[in-house]
Amino acid sequence: MTRKQVLTGLMAVVTGVVVSWGWSGCGSGEDDHPAHVGSRPAAATGPTATQIANDLRDSRMAGLTRIPNFGVATPTTMPDGKVWQKYPNGLAYQIIHDGNGPIPELGQNVSVAYVGTFPDTGKVFDEKSAKDPMTHRLGDNNLVKGWNMALSTMHAGTTRKFWLPAQLAYGARGSMPKINPNQPLIFELQLLKVTGEPILFPDAPPLAPATEPAVPDSATQMGPVLPAATSQAK
Repeated sequence: MTRKQVLTGLMAVVTGVVVSWGWSGCGSGEDDHPAHVGSRPAAATGPTATQIANDLRDSRMAGLTRIPNFGVATPTTMPDGKVWQKYPNGLAYQIIHDGNGPIPELGQNVSVAYVGTFPDTGKVFDEKSAKDPMTHRLGDNNLVKGWNMALSTMHAGTTRKFWLPAQLAYGARGSMPKINPNQPLIFELQLLKVTGEPILFPDAPPLAPATEPAVPDSATQMGPVLPAATSQAK
């Protein structure tokens, strides 16, 4: 074999190696090389639609307490000797006039005229007229529990009389000096208007019940507002 033949053979080998290396390294870029697999930064992730909905719901729930399902009312003779429709939790009602407007849902604004009386004497301890109603969000946790429960059963335009047992009113502490401890109350409620958007997120998990607000010893305020809050009812 001549020297020229040897050189020609070596060149062929070198060319084959270079071509082979270049072919294995070609692609969309150096990131396609096995040495770079896994070295790319992970794609940025943001909140899901459900998380956004939950955050919005939670922010709107500030100051509110969810209203529980309190069962079905049945005819019951109350201490006044009259028949009321009574729920298992002790809340009872009598229909004065049924309206056909919307039933308020959690977070909506309700305007209410009312008269509060004592069951045993019939004495009025607080009231608000339709010309100067009380307006608040349904579920406001500054209000006595029975008040929110009562309104959640009414159509706008309805007038009903509700018997609130002490545990759904001011409880064992009362609201002195006018409301004694363990005092049941009667509220005649007229639901005048329902406005605003309800808090409805059916695809989101349910919220845990909010903590009940504490009632201080020095209770002075009246109406449906707990003594710990600033009352709209004077």
